[in-house]
Amino acid sequence: MKRVMFSTVLLMFAFTVIGFASPAWQWVTSDQTASYFFDKNSIGYKTSADKNIVIVNVKEKYSKEGSEKVINEARAKGFSVPAVDAAASVEYSTNKIELDLAQNKVKTLSSILYDKEGRVVFKITDFGKAANIDVKSDSFEEKLINGIRAYTILNKVDVYNNSNDIN
Repeated sequence: MKRVMFSTVLLMFAFTVIGFASPAWQWVTSDQTASYFFDKNSIGYKTSADKNIVIVNVKEKYSKEGSEKVINEARAKGFSVPAVDAAASVEYSTNKIELDLAQNKVKTLSSILYDKEGRVVFKITDFGKAANIDVKSDSFEEKLINGIRAYTILNKVDVYNNSNDIN
C-alpha cells in the first residue's frame, strides 16, 4: 500500500513539474533593469521560404528601475498606458519579436505587461508599421540572436513553427 501511495505521489509530482516547465524560457542576459529570456518552444521562421527572419517570444522580468523605465518609454512613444504605479504594478512582459538574422535587425510585434500575480496591466498589440531597428553591439538583441543561433545549432532544431502566440 505504501508503494502505491508513494508511486501516486511521485507521478503527481512529475506531472506538476512538467506543467510548470512549459514554456521553456531560456535565460539570455541580465542588466540593472531586467533579466531577459526567450521561449525555446516559440522559435519559428516567419515563412518557410525565408530562414533569415525568425519570430520568437521574449520575456523581460523587470527590476523596480526597469518597471518604471518600460512604462515611461511606452508613454513617450504615444501608447495609451493606464495610470499605474509602475514600480509596484509591472513585474514582467512577454513580447513577440521579429529578428532578421541576415540584416542584424529587430522589430517588436507585440508586448504584454503583467503584474506580479500574472494579471495583464496593459497590452501593446499594434506597433503599426514598426521599423526594423539595427541591432547594436553587446545589446540584449545581439545576445538574443547569438543565443538563438547557438541553441538551434547545438540542438539541431528546425525552427520553422507557424504558431508563435505569446499567450
